[in-house]
Amino acid sequence: MVKNRGIIMNEIWEVWNPQGQPIYKPYIHSVTDDGEGLTITLSNNTLKLQDAVKINFYNGASSSSLLQGLFIEKLKDNLIQKYGEAFLQTSSCFKIRNSLYVEWASLQSYEMVSRPHAQHFCIFTPDTIVHLIAPYEPHVTFLDEKE
Repeated sequence: MVKNRGIIMNEIWEVWNPQGQPIYKPYIHSVTDDGEGLTITLSNNTLKLQDAVKINFYNGASSSSLLQGLFIEKLKDNLIQKYGEAFLQTSSCFKIRNSLYVEWASLQSYEMVSRPHAQHFCIFTPDTIVHLIAPYEPHVTFLDEKE
């Protein structure tokens, strides 16, 4: 729950379909943060970019974190309990409203990460989670096997 100006709000996780396309890719192939922004590449294969998806936050993210292994088990269990088993098996991409992460980042940054414009995106695979805060939708590119 998020307490905002004395009002208690619950986090709401929603499936996010970039460009109207559902995305379920069980592996995060790479996460890079360079001069072209923060890019996450998802794939169905750990070694090859077969039918991969690149999600590019072209101006970077206000905040990002990558969690793996035991650090995601409690969150995964809570999401399954709240939304059902299929929720995490049909999408890798989520947006979170009333986000605890946005609230925390806002407090840590002396509110430089502004709550009204900050969007919490989450890329969730069976063994890795990337949380990002950005004020805009990222650019998404669907790659075929040749790229």
